[in-house]
This record gives sequence, structure tokens and C-alpha cells, in this order.
Amino acid sequence: MSAPEGLASPTSMKLVVSDLKKSETFYRKICLFRDASTLHFQLGGRPFSEVILRETEGNGSLTLMAFDDGEAPSPGAAVLTFSTDDLEAFARRAIDAGGEQIAEARGLRLGKWNALIAEFTDPDGNFLQVLQTIEVEA
Repeated sequence: MSAPEGLASPTSMKLVVSDLKKSETFYRKICLFRDASTLHFQLGGRPFSEVILRETEGNGSLTLMAFDDGEAPSPGAAVLTFSTDDLEAFARRAIDAGGEQIAEARGLRLGKWNALIAEFTDPDGNFLQVLQTIEVEA
């Protein structure tokens, strides 16, 4: 079966933040991003700046965006989910970078996977869910 004409797939997500530099520093520290590009555009007539953070290896990225007029987003307007192989190390980095842990790590069953999940907020109050797979059933 062929794909329908005009089928669109998501290519990226942008997180609107109130302080681009502060958010860039936070996400660089917790995700260990090494590469970044800064761009300037307009959206709906409003000028904005964005920083595209990329992994050194792999193809993961996160785009942070702030409107130049300074209008801040609503706290908790986004939920980002990350996976890690070391939840404790991620938690330390998130807290050291200015985030807040709002839920302790707990077990979670996802189909044939057992995982740990913990929850944090970033400096803008956006929610971060962080998963560490701890066991896969055969």
C-alpha cells in the first residue's frame, strides 16, 4: 500500500522559552549537546531568535525559540520526554543546571519494557519526563 498523497511527517519541534541564553545553557548541561546554530526569523510578523542544539554523534536535536519582543510563554506549556541510560546522572545535571525535580524516580511498565521515570521542570516551568529502560522481557 502506498502512502497517501501529500502525507506530511513532523521534522522538528520548537520549544518557546522566555530566556534563550538561560534555556540554551540548561539544555546543553542536561543533554550534553555540543553543537549549536543560532538563527533569526519572523513568525506571524513577530521577530524571533532560535538556537538549534544538536548531539555531537547521532541525529538528536532540540530547537529553542524566543520571541524578540520578550513575551514569555505560559509556564508548563510543553512536556518533553527524554531517554537516558543513567537517570541519576541526568537528575544531577538537571538540578545543577537550575531545573527542579518534581517527582522522584519510580517504576513504570511499558509493554515488554520495565523502566524508571522521573519528572523535572526547566527554568520556564516546562515539564521534562525522563525514562531509563531497566529491563526488556524476551
